[in-house]
Amino acid sequence: MKGLEFFGLTNEEINKNINLQNEGKRLIEPLGCGNWINWKEMEDVTEKVNEILQNISNRDYDIKFKEIKEKEEKQNFSNEISYLNNLK
Repeated sequence: MKGLEFFGLTNEEINKNINLQNEGKRLIEPLGCGNWINWKEMEDVTEKVNEILQNISNRDYDIKFKEIKEKEEKQNFSNEISYLNNLK
């Protein structure tokens, strides 16, 4: 199989391809779009992505945070009232 290179296939698929090629049948191809990306040529967008992610509201987190904060405020208020009542 000199000259053939297989990328993205399991060893089992590579072995099946050897048999398929010998039989003149269609080979198993890896899934994907078939395009290559040269990551060294890509623009680094890490800072932009982080900025966007920080500005996205996480509704579930925000709701839970608000619930905890309100609970803490109620507890603190209750403690202050108890303290004042004990001063009487």
